[in-house]
Amino acid sequence: MKLFLFFLFSATLFAPHPIHLTVMEIYSAEKSKNLECSVTLFSDDFARAIQYETYAPQIQSGKLKTDDLIIKYLRSKLQLKVNGKNGSFSLQRTENTHETITCYLKLNAVAAETQKIEIASKLMLELFSDQRNLVKIRIAGKKEGALSLDKSKTSAVAALTAD
Repeated sequence: MKLFLFFLFSATLFAPHPIHLTVMEIYSAEKSKNLECSVTLFSDDFARAIQYETYAPQIQSGKLKTDDLIIKYLRSKLQLKVNGKNGSFSLQRTENTHETITCYLKLNAVAAETQKIEIASKLMLELFSDQRNLVKIRIAGKKEGALSLDKSKTSAVAALTAD
């Protein structure tokens, strides 16, 4: 938690970056065989999106957890359907570098049974008109694929076929 706070505060010290991008990867978990997902975002942009500075006093006093802000934002901006059913997800953990944060999510779907994934991503679109949200899908036994979403195209469907 302290490490996360350090990265959020230090991210504002660096010069703004010229690209606005998130990278999401949907994959099959080795142990559970369920779908999992990682979402990597620039730390400074993400801090703005979750309004970190507004909530910093509550976080520092222990009244609010950073993970609560993260999952609230992700659930409001990212919707998934697996085989036509709404896919819920939970935040498993986060990893931070001085420039990025990666959120690891567990999805409520079995990878081997996945035939179609519908993705609607509005991540960071409220902040940047040039935002790009890339999605890579790699599920064992299925053909890999990638999708590119932006302000003009916020959703897409990936039909998964066998290798």
